[in-house]
Amino acid sequence: MLNEILAVDLSSGFIWGELSDQVSRWIGESKWWKDRKAGLNDVKVLSKKAEQVRCFRGDGLKTLRIWFFSYSDFTIEAQEFMQENAMLWSSKKELNDLLNYAGLRRLPEI
Repeated sequence: MLNEILAVDLSSGFIWGELSDQVSRWIGESKWWKDRKAGLNDVKVLSKKAEQVRCFRGDGLKTLRIWFFSYSDFTIEAQEFMQENAMLWSSKKELNDLLNYAGLRRLPEI
């Protein structure tokens, strides 16, 4: 049942590891849109998925980190929502800065 709700989609969206007894989890989503910023509705969808994970895991889940990557950045409203809800986010620029720091290959141009 959970797999129907929380499908793994590495190319465009929701990433979920195997369920186990761990008390800390990450949930993430990525949008590789060239000409569109991720908006408020996009981040609210991820937030709802995180709530499903919290409900399913119950008291066994102590920490759930929510991270959203958007190639073309985020709208102001989306950034405000993520900040208010303790969500982590990065755009192409921030991720490339991290990759440069680590000596890794930068993201491709699309």
